[in-house]
Amino acid sequence: MRARHELRAPLSVRIARHRPIWVLVSALVLGALLGCSVEAAVPGGRQPDRIGPHVIPRAQRRSAPDLTGTTLSGKRFTLANHLGGPIILVNVWASWCAPCRQEMPTLAKAAATEGGSDLLVVGVDERDRSSSARAFSSSLGASYPSLVDSDSRLLAQLPMLPHNAIPSSLVIDRDGAVAAWVVGPLTSQALTSVLSRVKATS
Repeated sequence: MRARHELRAPLSVRIARHRPIWVLVSALVLGALLGCSVEAAVPGGRQPDRIGPHVIPRAQRRSAPDLTGTTLSGKRFTLANHLGGPIILVNVWASWCAPCRQEMPTLAKAAATEGGSDLLVVGVDERDRSSSARAFSSSLGASYPSLVDSDSRLLAQLPMLPHNAIPSSLVIDRDGAVAAWVVGPLTSQALTSVLSRVKATS
């Protein structure tokens, strides 16, 4: 029978064996500190310069992606049908995201007061149960359309947004180009500011 100390591998070996667990724990701790975020990236693989709104200079804007899918209410929605009209805010959210609960009433109010020819809010419900998402959005007064994105297919079409961090948003100008991106929850003040800046350059 081997001695007990001979059965235990060196500490460095034991840590290496469990490296995936350590990485996962580290990511979850970081996510708790940043809200729902465990990763953030913007075009070209860069990390975001800062949390919050970033307005893109008009000359650097690119055409918005054509998001098509089914809403939480079961209707078909195609973003291309609305481009070139109102300013569009595409917001990525989920019912399991605490910062989304803080942000959604702000978006719901904006959609209700500025909706129509001035502003269209479109949600992208990420990796969520539709029943939970419907209850969540209804309880916060969000009547704007939200596309179901259980497999992150739609989010993959939004390269300016973090692919593993929510809430986040894109703002599309009246010409159908991506005019701003936002990492983190939008406050009423921040939303008013970014929409005003986009309107002034549209």
